Amino acid sequence: MTTHAAPGTPPRFARDRGPATGADGTRSSVGPFAEVTPPRATVAESWAALGRRAPYTRPGELHQAFNFDFLQTGWNPAGLRATIDRSLAALRATGAAPTWVLSHHDVVRHASRLLLPPGTTPDAWLLSAGTAPPLELDAVRRRARSAALLMLALPGAVYLHQGEELGLPEVADLPVGVLQDPVRHRSAGARKDRDG
Repeated sequence: MTTHAAPGTPPRFARDRGPATGADGTRSSVGPFAEVTPPRATVAESWAALGRRAPYTRPGELHQAFNFDFLQTGWNPAGLRATIDRSLAALRATGAAPTWVLSHHDVVRHASRLLLPPGTTPDAWLLSAGTAPPLELDAVRRRARSAALLMLALPGAVYLHQGEELGLPEVADLPVGVLQDPVRHRSAGARKDRDG
């Protein structure tokens, strides 16, 4: 697969996709996977904006791409409806099944994140050990169930992060001595990140 990026762009960031060809000369990003038995599916873990991400799932490209737009939408009906409508329209153009993601190893679990008041960043909440503000466990469980039911009712594929099926909240009060996430170390403790 050929990709193009501005000089100096690290390879881990989304790149505009140039012509990609399979062994038979046809455009394909999944060519090698099509020949494997049993068949394999390909999924992009891309945080690129929807307009850049949707083309990853054109025919002959990847089978699916995580829909992190849904994950990043706050818990409000208008925002969720707009994200769902945009996602369905973008994927309709490629013919791929939409995907839905509420939690991911790079973000605070949705059971906790969706209860944070406006203006509270997940990083600040984690650094407070989950005390600023404290979250009421019954409310966390209700919100987690509501969000999961909404996601499971949508057309397409659902991706569940480990523990999400149980409605697990983020464990924000882990002692510093057990934290191992490289982001915490690289930020000199300014970010707690993914250990909980």
